[in-house]
This record gives sequence, structure tokens and C-alpha cells, in this order.
Amino acid sequence: GSRRHIWLGRLKSVDASVDSQTRLLYATVVVDKAFTPDQQQSMPLVPGLFVDVELQAVQPVVGISVPRIALRNGSQVYVVEDNKLHFKDVATIFTSDQIAVLADTGNDGVQPGEQVIISPVPGAFEGMAVEVKSEPAEIQASQVESDGAAAGNSADSASEG
Repeated sequence: GSRRHIWLGRLKSVDASVDSQTRLLYATVVVDKAFTPDQQQSMPLVPGLFVDVELQAVQPVVGISVPRIALRNGSQVYVVEDNKLHFKDVATIFTSDQIAVLADTGNDGVQPGEQVIISPVPGAFEGMAVEVKSEPAEIQASQVESDGAAAGNSADSASEG
């Protein structure tokens, strides 16, 4: 059925890559008493089940946060500078459904306050003339933890956490 079940566990290991077709990341989580139903669980956690995992970080993830839809091919964002589109190569250190946290790579990467494009840009090329059609939404600077989130319009400002 659609009943939600919760088991507490600890992350043991994470595979080194993400499946490019499914965008799934495989990990090993150790769950105590996974096979024994208790007062909170009506069924055991058995091998092969598809699960959503929520992790709590020991330390906050710190970097530049942008709306997740700003990522292009997983390692690039489009930015607007002087009404021109520019490509920026990025390293992603955390993603959720709403945001991506990018490693701070210095002057080469996305800078706090820089406008990133989140709408589709067919045939995009470096230096392409662009017009921002809505006011950029300001994303507040913050430390992003495992439950952090951000939202945006057609162009958003990057924020440093």
C-alpha cells in the first residue's frame, strides 16, 4: 500500500558514481532490527525495496546555492552578465529537489549575487544576447543542511552559504 514506514539507520558507504540513466545513487545503510516488526512498523525492511533516504549531516554543507533547475548537464549553469549569456562550469556538492549547492571554486565559478538562468534557452551559446523578463528573486545567504530549500523565477541570484 501507500503507507509510509520509517526505519532509523546509519550510512555505511556510498557508491562512487550516480547512475546516469536513473540519476540514482546507491548506498549502504545499516538498520538495526530491520527484519523485526515492532510497535511502529507493521512490516520488516527487506532487501530489494526501493526507499527514500533522508540524511542528517554532522556538519552543514557550505557552498553557493542555486535553484536545482539552473543546472545544465549536471555540471554547468548559465549566468547573465551585461545582458549576455555566459557558461560557468560548476562542481555540485549537494542537491535536493529544490536546490543545488555548488562548490566555491573562486573567481571561475558562480559568484554570490550573480544571476543564473533557470528557464529553457534553446540553442544557447556563449555571449548570446538575453533579456531578463522578470525581476530576479533574491535567495538569502545561508548554510544549507539536508533539509534546505530555495525557489526562484526565470533568473535568480546565487547565494553563498
